[in-house]
Amino acid sequence: MVANYQSIPSWDARGLLPPYLGDAGRSEGRSPYRISLVDMVTRFGNTAARRLLMSRFLNFRSALHQAGLVHGFQWVNGSFVTDIMWIENREPHDIDVVTFPYLPEGHTQVTFRQAHPDLFNRERNRTAYRTDALYQVLDSGDIRYLANRFAYYSSLWSHTPQWAWKGFLELDLENDEDATARLALDQLIAEAAAR
Repeated sequence: MVANYQSIPSWDARGLLPPYLGDAGRSEGRSPYRISLVDMVTRFGNTAARRLLMSRFLNFRSALHQAGLVHGFQWVNGSFVTDIMWIENREPHDIDVVTFPYLPEGHTQVTFRQAHPDLFNRERNRTAYRTDALYQVLDSGDIRYLANRFAYYSSLWSHTPQWAWKGFLELDLENDEDATARLALDQLIAEAAAR
């Protein structure tokens, strides 16, 4: 896959990713920002708590890949992508993610869910991976339904609970960056231990 990644924008004065950069009427430079997994690690892995969340998130992605979900993308949001330490004087508790996968050949949503029930157990994912994981399968065949689901998540995630506009991130689901991201995370952990 040829990557066409964006840089992760700086937090704005509110400690949030901006919903867009530059002209609001342009389609480029707006949320969700398509980023590399390595950039996510290096940008948000700046505390021990965040590095732990990132490690668990990489484990979650590994579980998805082992189950055969290797095509599609993920939207990443929540306190993990904000300056929550500045906003609320705390570390993020988890990483919010919606995975938009294409199912492996031969599977329907029903058969895939039956084969991998743990992946769809939100409480288990919160405990095991510190990830609040939601899913929307891309190969449903119903374009209107998919458009409504994209609109739902986009409208839900583009505001704080207090109705402040904000941005969020998009990652490729393919696993071509995961090993490099793990190495980058291990490097951050080693550098922190050496201090």
